Amino acid sequence: MSFLLTVIPEDAYNNVTSLISTIGIRMRRRFYSRMDLFMYKNCKFNRCLIKMKNSYREIYKIINSDPCHTNPKPLKKR
Repeated sequence: MSFLLTVIPEDAYNNVTSLISTIGIRMRRRFYSRMDLFMYKNCKFNRCLIKMKNSYREIYKIINSDPCHTNPKPLKKR
């Protein structure tokens, strides 16, 4: 674990990559296990996918509801 807690020189902060690495180190400093981080990332990704699927469904409904788009059916609000 010692290599994760190395001090980063100040001039390296100019690079975006170094900033990303410092954020990564901060995350790991909170004593998350790798599995926890992996599960968390997957959970976020799955939520994103579900949101995308739902939005595509809504768009598809709008397109298929009316050929002229003059009077599309109102979307059901959950």
